Amino acid sequence: MGLVSTVRSLASGVRVGQFLGVGIIGLIVDNATLAALVSGFDTSISLGAIISKELSIIIMFFLNEYYTFADRRTPGEHIRQIYRFAKSNAVRAVGGAIGIAVLLFVNNVFGIWYLAANIIGIATGFFANYTLESIVTWKVHRA
Repeated sequence: MGLVSTVRSLASGVRVGQFLGVGIIGLIVDNATLAALVSGFDTSISLGAIISKELSIIIMFFLNEYYTFADRRTPGEHIRQIYRFAKSNAVRAVGGAIGIAVLLFVNNVFGIWYLAANIIGIATGFFANYTLESIVTWKVHRA
């Protein structure tokens, strides 16, 4: 498949909306976990961000697996699901790293409250996550 079909697959309004909905759930999990770790357990923002990102990545994988990209699944493919989970985790590490870098930059340089800075970071990483997840993890361009 060529570039045109890849772009067409990425631009699917329904799939983008589903991915965004899952992302909102991930944002809530991420921020709630970050708040609990930093405020409740006196964890550093950096460590809290890493832990909260990983938890939200795991939850969002399963939501995307059974909702956003359900049409890309075939019954009885547990080994492929484990492989997709590993790929998804690696792919989302890119968006997560972008998000954490933005969180720390915005919080440290501009003094923006860490939870608001986290939302800015998550929004920044969204585009990398959607593009990479669509192409690498679920291969929507090969439909």
